[in-house]
Amino acid sequence: HWRVAERFSRIAKTFACAVRVSHGDSRADGKSPTDLILLVALPGAELVLEVDGEDAGAALPTLKDILADPGGEDSAA
Repeated sequence: HWRVAERFSRIAKTFACAVRVSHGDSRADGKSPTDLILLVALPGAELVLEVDGEDAGAALPTLKDILADPGGEDSAA
Protein backbone atom coordinates (compact mmCIF):
# COMPACT_ATOMS: atom_id res chain seq x y z
CA HIS A 1 0.00 0.00 0.00
CA TRP A 2 2.90 2.34 0.73
CA ARG A 3 4.18 2.12 -2.85
CA VAL A 4 0.81 3.15 -4.28
CA ALA A 5 0.42 5.98 -1.74
CA GLU A 6 3.94 7.21 -2.50
CA ARG A 7 3.38 7.10 -6.27
CA PHE A 8 0.00 8.86 -6.00
CA SER A 9 1.37 11.62 -3.75
CA ARG A 10 4.52 12.06 -5.86
CA ILE A 11 2.41 12.65 -8.98
CA ALA A 12 -0.12 14.79 -7.07
CA LYS A 13 2.75 17.07 -6.00
CA THR A 14 3.48 17.85 -9.66
CA PHE A 15 0.18 19.76 -9.79
CA ALA A 16 -0.41 23.15 -8.16
CA CYS A 17 -4.01 22.33 -7.23
CA ALA A 18 -5.13 20.98 -3.87
CA VAL A 19 -5.70 17.22 -3.89
CA ARG A 20 -7.88 15.43 -1.35
CA VAL A 21 -8.90 11.79 -1.10
CA SER A 22 -11.75 10.62 1.12
CA HIS A 23 -12.71 7.18 2.37
CA GLY A 24 -15.81 7.03 4.51
CA ASP A 25 -15.56 9.80 7.10
CA SER A 26 -11.77 10.11 6.71
CA ARG A 27 -10.12 12.68 4.47
CA ALA A 28 -6.47 12.87 3.41
CA ASP A 29 -4.15 15.34 1.76
CA GLY A 30 -3.41 13.61 -1.54
CA LYS A 31 0.11 15.03 -1.54
CA SER A 32 1.00 13.22 1.70
CA PRO A 33 1.70 9.49 1.47
CA THR A 34 1.33 9.20 5.24
CA ASP A 35 -2.14 10.78 5.14
CA LEU A 36 -3.12 8.40 2.34
CA ILE A 37 -1.95 5.34 4.29
CA LEU A 38 -3.94 6.49 7.32
CA LEU A 39 -7.14 6.27 5.23
CA VAL A 40 -6.81 2.46 5.55
CA ALA A 41 -8.46 2.00 2.15
CA LEU A 42 -8.20 -1.65 1.16
CA PRO A 43 -8.25 -2.76 -2.49
CA GLY A 44 -11.71 -2.24 -3.95
CA ALA A 45 -12.63 0.46 -1.42
CA GLU A 46 -14.73 3.36 -2.67
CA LEU A 47 -12.71 6.58 -2.62
CA VAL A 48 -13.66 10.16 -3.42
CA LEU A 49 -11.05 12.27 -5.24
CA GLU A 50 -11.31 16.06 -5.03
CA VAL A 51 -9.07 18.53 -6.84
CA ASP A 52 -9.29 22.30 -6.62
CA GLY A 53 -7.10 24.90 -8.27
CA GLU A 54 -5.70 26.18 -11.53
CA ASP A 55 -4.58 22.84 -13.00
CA ALA A 56 -7.31 20.67 -11.49
CA GLY A 57 -8.59 19.76 -14.96
CA ALA A 58 -5.24 18.17 -15.81
CA ALA A 59 -4.78 16.56 -12.39
CA LEU A 60 -8.16 14.83 -12.17
CA PRO A 61 -7.81 12.27 -15.00
CA THR A 62 -4.19 11.51 -14.14
CA LEU A 63 -4.88 10.88 -10.46
CA LYS A 64 -8.16 9.10 -11.17
CA ASP A 65 -6.27 6.63 -13.37
CA ILE A 66 -3.87 5.82 -10.52
CA LEU A 67 -6.77 5.12 -8.16
CA ALA A 68 -8.48 2.99 -10.81
CA ASP A 69 -5.34 0.92 -11.44
CA PRO A 70 -3.17 1.17 -8.30
CA GLY A 71 -0.88 -1.60 -9.46
CA GLY A 72 -0.09 0.15 -12.75
CA GLU A 73 3.05 2.09 -13.44
CA ASP A 74 3.30 5.72 -14.44
CA SER A 75 5.51 7.29 -17.08
CA ALA A 76 7.12 9.59 -14.49
CA ALA A 77 8.78 6.69 -12.64
